[in-house]
Amino acid sequence: MNKGELVDQIAQKAMVTKKQADAVLTAAIEAIMEAVSTMIK
Repeated sequence: MNKGELVDQIAQKAMVTKKQADAVLTAAIEAIMEAVSTMIK
């Protein structure tokens, strides 16, 4: 599954637009990457 497919799934299940789902997914990925980066340091 790629990001576009994941966005489609999120949009459908959460009943939001693809644009909204993409924004939430991007924010979540960034937060996870930031947390992992902090743990590594």
